[in-house]
Amino acid sequence: MEAEEKYINQLENFYSNLDYNPLSSKAICLYQVILHMFYKANWSNTIKIANNVLLSKTNLDLSSLQRKRNELVQKRIYKLF
Repeated sequence: MEAEEKYINQLENFYSNLDYNPLSSKAICLYQVILHMFYKANWSNTIKIANNVLLSKTNLDLSSLQRKRNELVQKRIYKLF
């Protein structure tokens, strides 16, 4: 599967999952930023994203970033933190 197809499939699956597993708008924003970073890294199995990058791209403060990251982990949306 090409990178663009994988990106679209990930987004489709994510938004389909929101019907059954709702998230806050800030957690959705964080997920989209992380997904985009994986896409830019050519779907590497692991990447490191500095908090500063996430803070600037999401406009969250550090405590909000940590809470939203935990929300994604707790809802099993994202577990590579």
